[in-house]
Amino acid sequence: DRLASRGTETLDERGRRLADAEREMDALEQFEYVVVSARGHLALAVEALKAIIVAERHRTSPRLIRL
Repeated sequence: DRLASRGTETLDERGRRLADAEREMDALEQFEYVVVSARGHLALAVEALKAIIVAERHRTSPRLIRL
């Protein structure tokens, strides 16, 4: 198990991370984009985020965002 071999989190912390990931995957249809920050590929995730920002700025119909 990659997470266990890192030794940076307790068993409880790993369990919470995995539970969070499962909830996020279950809610996938609620999102327009998915960005995965894969190990060793942070720059690709950053570029994906930049591309999303550019795309959103160029929409013909701006979205109304509510937080």
